Amino acid sequence: MTTKKAAVFKDLRNYWFLASLAMTPVALALYSIRRKKNEKNIIIIGDTFVDIIACTDELPSWETDTVIEKPLKLMLGGSGANTACHLTNAIKQNFNKAGAKIWPISAQNLQCRLITAIGSGPFGEFARNALKQRCVRIDHTLKKVRGEQGSCVVITGRGKRGFLTYRGASGAFDGSNFNLDFVRRGDHVHVAGFFNMESLINDLPKILKEARTRGATLSLTPQYDASEKWGGLDKIYPLLAHLILNETEAMKLASSIENAGAAEYFLRKGVENVVITRGELGASLYRFNRSKDVVDFHQKCRSVDSVDSTGAGDAFSAGFLLFWMIHRNFELALQWGCAYGTAAVQIIGGSSTEPF
Repeated sequence: MTTKKAAVFKDLRNYWFLASLAMTPVALALYSIRRKKNEKNIIIIGDTFVDIIACTDELPSWETDTVIEKPLKLMLGGSGANTACHLTNAIKQNFNKAGAKIWPISAQNLQCRLITAIGSGPFGEFARNALKQRCVRIDHTLKKVRGEQGSCVVITGRGKRGFLTYRGASGAFDGSNFNLDFVRRGDHVHVAGFFNMESLINDLPKILKEARTRGATLSLTPQYDASEKWGGLDKIYPLLAHLILNETEAMKLASSIENAGAAEYFLRKGVENVVITRGELGASLYRFNRSKDVVDFHQKCRSVDSVDSTGAGDAFSAGFLLFWMIHRNFELALQWGCAYGTAAVQIIGGSSTEPF
């Protein structure tokens, strides 16, 4: 090659190198726009607590001291925070080598975002740091929420549990704190810990209608109503694609003594799919067929040694909703919901994702 030709090729190489550098920001911007356009957002509106967990087979009595064998644990809790932690972790699994074999490409565009109230004080700082460590995306555009951080003493043992709850900021969280633009981004909106967000109950139907109008599908887990009133859901039932609750909550809300009767009550209220979790027996899904007859699907759980059932329902919700979003297959969603719930009962705490 002549010296003249070599110089020409060198100039061309330099030109393409410089052009590629110039195009890199444009290409990245276009890629970012395309990715955002294809993103599927699961928005969780839910409670966040700091849990103080005590494992014991013997409950304390007044004016006595009960010694326990295991140390108290301070952990992130609340149905909203728990569900967001499990969903975020499940989505991350899509990017490892094992996950790539079972996850479809569509899962790569899923994002989980949490709308929650984090209060003041050291517990508030603990909750914020715990969510950050678990890579949970929080809506930072919320207006100021009043109150100390919500906290809960969880007493667990003999396969059962009890709670002492200070709702704090979660209980003071209402519609005035919302940025509706954030909710409008959701392809699916899940409400977790409905009865723990008492100030939000009256505002929630309007917020969910707005999301539904924008094309989002909706789901809800109620949690136990400490007031025992079990109201405020009649305007929300017709909006729901999924109502996910345990047997106790189903019986209380429907004033029924068996699952099928409770499920039919919710279906006639307008819920599209009713999912009732049944502990070690698994979970059942009920829906109307075209003839308006109730049809059901059942999924058993694998038998394991249960350490703590706190947050198992939240883990179930995460697994169920994620696989329903990806596959739109109820049987597969039930299988993975039960798998996540089963994994959750094998460790202490509702937000831990260690065994997953």
